[in-house]
Amino acid sequence: MQYNQIVQYLESLTVMPKTMPGLEKIRSAVARKNWFPKIEPRQVITIAGTNGKGTTAAGLEALLLSEGKKVGLYTSPHLVSTTERIRLNGFDISEAAFTKLFLENKVIIEKAGLSHFESLTLMAADYFFTQELDYIIFEVGLGGSYDATNIFPNHYAVITKIGLDHENILGHNLVDIARNKFGIIKKNAVVVHHALDPALEGLVSEVQAKTKSRWIEAEKNETTYSQENLEWGSASFKTNLIGPRAIENLSTAITLFKELGFDFEKNKHALKNIRWPGRMQKIAWPDSNCPVYLSGDHNPQGIDSLIEILKYYHYENLHLIVG
Repeated sequence: MQYNQIVQYLESLTVMPKTMPGLEKIRSAVARKNWFPKIEPRQVITIAGTNGKGTTAAGLEALLLSEGKKVGLYTSPHLVSTTERIRLNGFDISEAAFTKLFLENKVIIEKAGLSHFESLTLMAADYFFTQELDYIIFEVGLGGSYDATNIFPNHYAVITKIGLDHENILGHNLVDIARNKFGIIKKNAVVVHHALDPALEGLVSEVQAKTKSRWIEAEKNETTYSQENLEWGSASFKTNLIGPRAIENLSTAITLFKELGFDFEKNKHALKNIRWPGRMQKIAWPDSNCPVYLSGDHNPQGIDSLIEILKYYHYENLHLIVG
């Protein structure tokens, strides 16, 4: 099979579940891998939340690479190419490597009856755990407890902004949704999190007691911001990520980076070149006399973030195309 045929095959599999997924199929698949029992939890970082997972992951990846660490990053969804989901040391997996990886796992995928996301999760894990990496970052696809990425042991859990999304699957209130997302937190884990809604205080106490986990809220610093320059507490650096929500995401990444024992001041320059496609991304548009941006904000929290971002732009007229 060629790369394009493989992508077509994967996309023919179940993409979005109608009900809460389970871990049985992915568990049966990874059980066939000799690396699974050897996973070192301190190597694994799992990120869950409603918004901000991708930019938090990108910030953490950039900082760890700047520190000289070898890093695998698994994210979703992709914008253009499926290969965007699996990154090694800052680079998307090649189509050739993706093809080889699928063919090596094809029989397992078929026998286990994996979905689209489960198949890609298995492939990403097989790619990462068969190499000598320092850190592997998994972005949760949906929820937390029953997401395929939750099959892997972790010592570090990141919880980004939590809001109402995928309510037909995760629940119709904030506590139920958060309970599912907190499912990524393992025994004695370190949890770095955004500021949480006061309504979740009881649930947080319950999870802390059950898992004996240590919770660290992302650093809050006085921020002075322009479109490129950021004064964040005593630190000053440049970033392409714009708006208060982006700063909150970066703060979460920075907090975990420091918790891992690394010097942020020495590595802050790495945040300058972070680009997260589809997040207020400037694109070339033929015969256009005004700048055109693409932003994939798809839920109320995302729209709120976009409104905040637009405050930092100067314009006389704003035209929105919503699809």
